[in-house]
Amino acid sequence: MSFLNFVVFGAVMQCMLCLVLGSQYSIIRVQLKTRRSGGLYFGEIGIGTPPQKFDVVFRTGSSDLWVPSVGCTYCVAPHRYDKANSTTFKTDGTQTIIEEGTNKIWAIKSLDDISVGPLAIKQQPFAEAVIYPNGLSNPDQIDGVLGLAAPSMATVDRNTLYSNMLGQGLLANNIFTFYFKRTIGSNNSGEVVFGGWDETKFYSEKLNFIPLSNKSNWSFDVDSITAGSSIFSGSTQFRAETGTAPIHLQQDIS
Repeated sequence: MSFLNFVVFGAVMQCMLCLVLGSQYSIIRVQLKTRRSGGLYFGEIGIGTPPQKFDVVFRTGSSDLWVPSVGCTYCVAPHRYDKANSTTFKTDGTQTIIEEGTNKIWAIKSLDDISVGPLAIKQQPFAEAVIYPNGLSNPDQIDGVLGLAAPSMATVDRNTLYSNMLGQGLLANNIFTFYFKRTIGSNNSGEVVFGGWDETKFYSEKLNFIPLSNKSNWSFDVDSITAGSSIFSGSTQFRAETGTAPIHLQQDIS
């Protein structure tokens, strides 16, 4: 299974990212939310049977799925996963360290059924965070991260959630897309769509496909950047990252 193309298109008011691969069953929409206190977009998933609900960042900058464990130390998330309350939990117990920016989160690997909208991904490997860095802040009140980068970047398990969606034949097309609004503090700030895109906002004949310069982390080459009346000309590399609010530039550009 290979990751082929990643597309970025839109304007200041909206952005959409596409991963293109192959084809099969459903198109699933997950509504994205934001808090006034932060700048991250996140949506709800369920883990276990019955599903325990978590708000996670659907992040193209990482590959792992993790949420806090019920026994987590220093956790600053609103919800915690309790394996005792799931009939589909299976133990693995492998210890791992997940890096989120400059922070390291100690975790253990587990398996359980994951629900994304009406989809159920069976026996998905994920990480239960057991130790957060002391003093870590969480203004968005997010529970965890659902990584959408390539399996080669995974720390927990290379059978990532998206690769298992494909492997279990759950999607109408092997595509995922993002739509972001500039609405902050709303339960309707955009959406992530698995298996397609919203054709009321974006039309297939108007899509522009951009080749990746790094297929693991959604990097692509840019020839010029325009900001107001300022123009930077010269080749540089950008990475499409849905899990961070700022736009980061090289010092000689900014």
